[in-house]
This record gives sequence, structure tokens and C-alpha cells, in this order.
Amino acid sequence: MTVTHKAYAIKKPALIRRQLSLVRKSLIQDLGGLDNLSAQRIIILDGVISKLGVVRSMEEHIRSTAIMEGKELSHCLRKNYLAYRNSIDRSLVMLGLDKQERESVLSIPELIDVVDREADEKEAKRKARKS
Repeated sequence: MTVTHKAYAIKKPALIRRQLSLVRKSLIQDLGGLDNLSAQRIIILDGVISKLGVVRSMEEHIRSTAIMEGKELSHCLRKNYLAYRNSIDRSLVMLGLDKQERESVLSIPELIDVVDREADEKEAKRKARKS
């Protein structure tokens, strides 16, 4: 007998379909529109959406049941969830949607310098207008 994770038994498949449709549209926008996508990228993108559908189904299943089964994680979390999530992450990197560089966080002395410099520039502009 095969053990299934029963993710197919979710109560609101239409909600997940709408979410997946919105995610797909957003990803296409992030990639510059459908006209800018090669067939290869569309296949990868559609694979992401399919895998995300499975992940969302698992999440809905555990939301309606439980995360834990005794002392262990629910079967779908224990066996499949992480593999699907990692696969989605790898596919997004292949599409070029990896992390964006964050702005550097200024230290307090650097922040003081920036504020002082901006104040000096503002003062210089004010004096130039008076002259």
C-alpha cells in the first residue's frame, strides 16, 4: 500500500489556482513580459508554477490537519516539501530571479557624515541664492 500525503484533498483548489495564476503573471512581469521569454524560460517558469501548486496544496493540507504526526513531521513535510521548495528556488535562480543586492547599511559615523554633507550642501545653495 502506498502512503500519500493527501494534498489532493484540499478544500479550496480554486483559491490555489487563482494564487498560482497571479504568481505566474507576476513572474512574467519580473522577467520583462511574455514577448521577452524564450521557450526554455517559459518551460522553467511553468515548472515553477506546477511545483508551487504542489507546495501550496501541501500547505493547505497541513493547515487543515496538523504539522506533526505524533513526534514526527507530517508525512508530506517529512518526505517531499523541502525537495519541492529547493527545486522551486533553483528554478527561480535559473530564470535570473535570484536575490537582488541590498543597499549597504551605513554605520552611525557614516550616517552622520552623510547628514552633515547634505546639510552643508543645503547651506551652500541657500547662501548662493542670497548672493
